[in-house]
Amino acid sequence: MLTSVRNPSAGVIGAALATVAAAGFLVLRQRSVARNDFNINDEDDEIDEEPVLSVSETVEIFNELFLGMQNVVAKLSQQIAAIQSAGQKIPDAQVKQIMTQEFDRAGYALQKQTYEKFDVDEEDVKEAVEYYGSDKKLSAVINRFKSLYETVSGNATGPVVAVPDDFSPSDLVRAAETYFSAMTESMKEVVGDFKARGEGDFRNPAVAQRLHAKFAEVVNDAGDAALDNVGVPMGLFKAALEKYAKLPQVGTTLQMLQMKQTQELMALGVPM
Repeated sequence: MLTSVRNPSAGVIGAALATVAAAGFLVLRQRSVARNDFNINDEDDEIDEEPVLSVSETVEIFNELFLGMQNVVAKLSQQIAAIQSAGQKIPDAQVKQIMTQEFDRAGYALQKQTYEKFDVDEEDVKEAVEYYGSDKKLSAVINRFKSLYETVSGNATGPVVAVPDDFSPSDLVRAAETYFSAMTESMKEVVGDFKARGEGDFRNPAVAQRLHAKFAEVVNDAGDAALDNVGVPMGLFKAALEKYAKLPQVGTTLQMLQMKQTQELMALGVPM
């Protein structure tokens, strides 16, 4: 996946692939979520009328969008990495532009398709997000999107985190190993639970969708908790990825961790 770590754009690809392992989402029309147009903590605008969508339906819509955009970003990252490995150098700024434009284009198309499937429009979804703003699951999926968008575009929607001078590439590698290990174990537990209740046919599209939706629900918390346990907040981890992912030792580690995760899940019967 991360095949050309010496190229200028390896930092973008490395950070994107690491983030895709646990996060993903969609740009809701002109990046509205990324820009906080859907303000889930807005206490000034109280909505008395109950929205068309229930909270579970809203989370279901966002989870479906999440799965689609996670796949888009993963494939795009791999395609760019393949171009790099063939010897074509792509400047970092150009990679960010390509990925952001494709993220927007694919996100808008997926949003339209998903809204049609659920027979809702953007206003219905926005009202539901505002109404159910305190729901933890809904907040979590929106925050996952913001995290992926920041990584793909390089445009932070929150405070910038500085990497301390004493946080070295080796520290990042150890944190990445902890992060991926926790996420992989969490995913394996989910797979085990599905098999235990007779839902082990992961090539069945309906089962696969439920499986990946559950992955999306649990892996971020597992990864975040593991990083917290070793004293590396997620903000520092992402900032360090951006800073060090161009280094061969870091890029190679990210590639190996991603491959190891894929192999372990495939061994359990999960198509990747």
